[in-house]
Amino acid sequence: MKLKPSVLLGIPMVAAALLLSAPAHPVAAADRPAAGTPPGNSIWNGYVYLTAKHGKPTSKVNFVRAWWIARPAACGAVSLATDGIWVGLGGVGTSPAPLLVQAGTLTECSLGGGYTTNGFWEIVPPGRDSKANLLPSSKYPVSTGDLMFAAVADLGRGRYSIDVQDETADWGWSKTVSLRWKTEPDSADWIVESGSKFGLANFGSVTFTNCGYDQNLISLAKGVKFEAGTPPQTKVSAIHYAPNASHFRVTWRHG
Repeated sequence: MKLKPSVLLGIPMVAAALLLSAPAHPVAAADRPAAGTPPGNSIWNGYVYLTAKHGKPTSKVNFVRAWWIARPAACGAVSLATDGIWVGLGGVGTSPAPLLVQAGTLTECSLGGGYTTNGFWEIVPPGRDSKANLLPSSKYPVSTGDLMFAAVADLGRGRYSIDVQDETADWGWSKTVSLRWKTEPDSADWIVESGSKFGLANFGSVTFTNCGYDQNLISLAKGVKFEAGTPPQTKVSAIHYAPNASHFRVTWRHG
C-alpha cells in the first residue's frame, strides 16, 4: 500500500511506522563518521538528530521520514561519481560501530556523461562494509523531477520496516527485515553523500521536506548539521532554512 503525504501526516506515528518500509544507500563502514565525530569531519552532508548526551544515549529513535525531488546529475564524460539521497536510523551515535538502516535514491554517473537513478535500501552492519540494494528500474522507475519519499521504522527486537515511494510515478516499495543485531538506534539521519570512491556527483541542490522522527514531525531544531570535511566531498553544504523548520537544502558547490 502506497501512502500519500497527506495520509501520513494524519495518522499516529506508531501506526505510520508499522505501515512503512524503505530502501537505503552505501559507503564503506570505515569511511563513515565514528561515534561522536563532530560535523565538518565526515563524508555526510545534511542533518542528524542524536539523542545522546555526554556520550550516552538518552532514548532510542523509532522512525524517520522525508520527501524530496529527484535531481539530475551533471556528469563528466569520464565520471563515475555518485550521489545518494537518503534517510536512515543509526550510523552515528554512542556505539563504536553503530548499525545503520537507510533508504532513498542512488544516482550513478556512467562513462559518456549519462547517469541512472534508482531507489535503494541498505543495511550497514556494525563495523562492517555493505552494498546498496537497488530497486529494479523496470518495475520502480525514477525520473528527474519525481517526488520521492523514504522512511525507516524500528519495530523492535531487530526488526525494521523500510519504505521507498515515487509519488509522481505512483509506485511504492516496502520491506520488513529481521536482523541479528539487536542494537537500538539513537539517531535519525537526513543525508546526501557519495556512494563510491569516485566522488560526489554534481546534483545541483536538493531540499528535504516534511522531515520527521518519532513524534516530532515538524522540527529539526535539535538536529546537528553535518558537512563533508574530506575530499572529494568538500564542495557540499547543508543549509537550514530556519529554526524549528522541517525542511533544509543541500547544495553542491562548484569549486
